[in-house]
Amino acid sequence: KCLYIGDEILRDFLPYLVYPNYNRSDSKNLWLSVCGSLFSADLISRTSWHLASERDIISEDTYSLLELYASVKSVFVIPQALYCYRLNPASLTQTYRSDRYDKIENFYAKTQELVNKLYDNDDISKALAEVYVSLTVAALKQITVSKGSFFLKRALIKEILSKPTLQETLQSVHPLKDKRSRIILFFFMRKYCYCICFLLLLIKA
Repeated sequence: KCLYIGDEILRDFLPYLVYPNYNRSDSKNLWLSVCGSLFSADLISRTSWHLASERDIISEDTYSLLELYASVKSVFVIPQALYCYRLNPASLTQTYRSDRYDKIENFYAKTQELVNKLYDNDDISKALAEVYVSLTVAALKQITVSKGSFFLKRALIKEILSKPTLQETLQSVHPLKDKRSRIILFFFMRKYCYCICFLLLLIKA
């Protein structure tokens, strides 16, 4: 399906755009990114929309586009891949910084607040929970390969795993059955076994 109109956007398109789980049988292979989208100048002008800064909110594309999609009336998906993505090892998404997790939690809180304000759809909120946990796991992986002693890395992982928001969200997020390594990691994250989590992340990093 390439064309989504009206209620179809909220029901059949946007949740899968927020969290494109490529292993699902009903995956639409979509990606919530400004660089992969074209929007009419009229839409942007009418909504006075602007892109949030990555310095203010991590994963700024997700937050900004969720704000814009509340005013979108139709979507057309081009099936061809017309964009090449260049990975930059020094980018904010590839380098661990001391405030990385705080930014992830801030993103999750602000984005959920935005969704609750603009949409009446639990699927979008659930998809955001998946994004939040995935971003957190990515941050944990960055810690394991970052510079610093074993004890420092273990302490950082321990601190993040103790966060109430993460522990609460982990209860509602369930990895696919074929992702055995992720199932095991989530189990020990829920149990607050930070040493085992560190070793699992180190193996998979």
